[in-house]
Amino acid sequence: MTIYRLKVTGETLVYFNWKGVKANVDFGGIEVYRDKSCRHSIADIYFSLARTGVDASVFYPGTYYLQMYDEEETGKVKISIKKATLINKANYCPHV
Repeated sequence: MTIYRLKVTGETLVYFNWKGVKANVDFGGIEVYRDKSCRHSIADIYFSLARTGVDASVFYPGTYYLQMYDEEETGKVKISIKKATLINKANYCPHV
């Protein structure tokens, strides 16, 4: 499985846009880790039964390792970010 490294320099809203999950797949998601070995997950973004979709989470400064998974490993994910200074900071709550 591919592991993505994400470096965040300030409070950041991270968007996860997934597609291509096959109809016979019952679950999938994105595991978020702080350790390079990906042994200790600190958050999960699940997309159970959703073939396509978007979710977002707030990340604080640091380095994160992201791993997408689904039962048949058919899905793809696009990750995009927006600095929290550009959004209404009073209108969100930290996820990670």
